[in-house]
Amino acid sequence: MLNKKVVLIGGGNMGHALLRGILKAGLTPPENFTVVDIHEGKLASLKEEFGVNTATDAAGVLAGAEVVILAVKPYTLNDVLDGLSDSVESGQLFISIVAGVKGGYICDRLGKDNPVVRCMPNIAATVDAAASAICACGSATSEHLEVSETILGAVGEVVRVEEQHMDAVTGGSGSGPSLHFPFFHGTRNGTKNEFPQKRKGHPKNDQRPQEGRLTHIKEFVHSVFTGDQQEE
Repeated sequence: MLNKKVVLIGGGNMGHALLRGILKAGLTPPENFTVVDIHEGKLASLKEEFGVNTATDAAGVLAGAEVVILAVKPYTLNDVLDGLSDSVESGQLFISIVAGVKGGYICDRLGKDNPVVRCMPNIAATVDAAASAICACGSATSEHLEVSETILGAVGEVVRVEEQHMDAVTGGSGSGPSLHFPFFHGTRNGTKNEFPQKRKGHPKNDQRPQEGRLTHIKEFVHSVFTGDQQEE
């Protein structure tokens, strides 16, 4: 049990998966967890589901936090980091799952030489079957990696890599499998299909989830091609 005060910035699909996994594993109690998001409706839903603290402004809840998880879209990251720079404490560990952004950039933007661990989970985290890669950046130590491994381990498998390999992990683990689905879809229907306009990353890890997870994966794959919800 980590029993650390955690601030999660971003309550989207991946943020929700990490929150659920961390609490399900008993790593820290809900009262030690704060979710930050600009969407008040989403926060209300998370508070009702998990009993965590919520806020729309990250700067106001950073005090005393030991771990800050960045789970935002890359195009919003600069505004998020700039909003934190006056409140961040130098010893706080930042765990980033922001795709394509180097840990050194985050550290420089914060300006406090914070330890940063860059992580790349995938959508299978939503069913506790992720294959996540992590790497230490800046002043991050093996202890920070262990904390990050414990957190990401709550939603699947974790492997340590060097940061120079993270872009390949992002492309292969996060996006690569989605390129196969249109082919399988076309083969099944006996037609030649172009890649769909809407497609998201899909788990590259084992690709053989436990039987109880198949319905979830099936619904996800269906949405890749149609943008609709799978009907029961």
